[in-house]
Amino acid sequence: MPIQAQTREIFCDGCGRSATAEHIRDRLARLEWATRFRPIHINLLLLISSPPLEADFYDVSVEASGGRSLDVLFGALGIAVSGTCSAAETPREARLGEFQRLGIFLAPVCECSHAAPEIPGAIKRLGPTIAKRIRFSYKPKAIVLLSPELADLHAQLAAEGQGMRILDAGHALARAARGDVAASAELRAIVSKALRV
Repeated sequence: MPIQAQTREIFCDGCGRSATAEHIRDRLARLEWATRFRPIHINLLLLISSPPLEADFYDVSVEASGGRSLDVLFGALGIAVSGTCSAAETPREARLGEFQRLGIFLAPVCECSHAAPEIPGAIKRLGPTIAKRIRFSYKPKAIVLLSPELADLHAQLAAEGQGMRILDAGHALARAARGDVAASAELRAIVSKALRV
């Protein structure tokens, strides 16, 4: 009698979906980068809805909502987009190192990439998880929501926030990435306000 191998479906603990080996590998790579550049004390937590589908999340030249979003964000924070870096580090490492030095941490609500139609449901499902992670692990002084899809999460985070400042910059970032000068100024004002804690 031949022995039959049993196959079991593997589920990702970050998103709950059925996961391929590539999905798990990508998630672990994102976690490695996040751990490497996480500040000891988080002054400002930047939340996005989920990592981009087709790009490396920590490739700071790419962002899901329009390609230039993170460059615009770096400009609002006063971090040179085309700055020089040492021979031992890449531009990505230099920028994330600057985030770390400033006490800024960029994190997704949904740790795994989602297609646009799936994002609202994933945020609703994972809202309590991110609220607990913010309260017990991140412990930031301020939070800036960088994705328009996170607007519904604002009230939940405010209830859990224990007095921390929560600002919504999702629409400003999306407009600024499309070249809206007024939105760029609005984004700079939001980030400056968040950093004055």
